[in-house]
Amino acid sequence: TRLSLSQAIDAAEKAVPGRAFDAQLDIDDGSPRFDVDLITNQGDHVEVHVNASTGAALQHKNKGSASSKDKKRLEASKITLKQALDAALKHTPGTAVDVELGNDWGRAVIAVDVLTAAGQRMEIKVNPVDATVISAKAD
Repeated sequence: TRLSLSQAIDAAEKAVPGRAFDAQLDIDDGSPRFDVDLITNQGDHVEVHVNASTGAALQHKNKGSASSKDKKRLEASKITLKQALDAALKHTPGTAVDVELGNDWGRAVIAVDVLTAAGQRMEIKVNPVDATVISAKAD
């Protein structure tokens, strides 16, 4: 791909104003693309597809009103997915392929999957309040 996951999030948030809470690299008919889920300023859950080569972003699907749990997690998060990506990649250099604001045993975390230069997939969990790395393990 020519785009990083961080650049794909930028493109998606520019195409559909809102805040991303999940993004991943995907293959669609043999072509790489990023799928970015965000909550719009109006509170809708929208999926945006971003071409991994050109950076073109298009709204793919409006899934209607975002779930209350996703809204609460996003409101409680003091950092963006991009800041979590930066923290994870500083801790574990490589290529980020997935980032998600979620829940880990009752606490909010941002999970980042990083593919290292050695080809190992690592899951880095980042605190959504202060961007500190909580844990890192082979995935």
